[in-house]
Amino acid sequence: MKENIYIFDFDGVIGDSVDFHVRGFREHTGLDVGRKDFQEMQMTNIYESPWYQEHADKLAGYGAYLKNATHEIRLFDGMDQIVEQCQSAGVCYIVSSGNEEKMKDFLVENQMQDAFKARIMGSDTHFSKVVKLEMIKERHDGSNYFFVTDTVGDIREAQVAQVPTYAVTWGYHDREMLCAAQPDVLCDTVEELSAALSLEMN
Repeated sequence: MKENIYIFDFDGVIGDSVDFHVRGFREHTGLDVGRKDFQEMQMTNIYESPWYQEHADKLAGYGAYLKNATHEIRLFDGMDQIVEQCQSAGVCYIVSSGNEEKMKDFLVENQMQDAFKARIMGSDTHFSKVVKLEMIKERHDGSNYFFVTDTVGDIREAQVAQVPTYAVTWGYHDREMLCAAQPDVLCDTVEELSAALSLEMN
């Protein structure tokens, strides 16, 4: 039987962090950054976006800000149960553009660390999600892969890596934006995501 590999983006999927990052970017860049700016950045790999490349030098020290303020990020209701559901049926990973220590602290605070253990791949591992997804495929060759994400950029990178995408609409990008990127599955609620993943588990 093939192994099930469940891969989760962090920001906008597990952690409700949009307002947190908008505020953080404003504080560290001095620029009037808004939600639309973040949506635009996430149309591709965030580190390749024009906005990030233009202002990267102003984000020095942002990692320390994240480390000291992780408690301000809220867990999306029901996502701990989704992760538990997936942990019981396979192996769970986080693939994110974010800081790995930030995510580890968040998981500990929300008693979810056992589901992922050391399987957290953020910007410390590599900036490219294509590379990180391919690393997972190499570790678990021939498995069933499921990537749960909330952005167009992630869907595009997953398509390059040939990993099926389960897009959720409660994060950075709305339903219309996600539909245009043609994910394999689109879910508007945690219940829909649970049902979609359960179909694959059975």
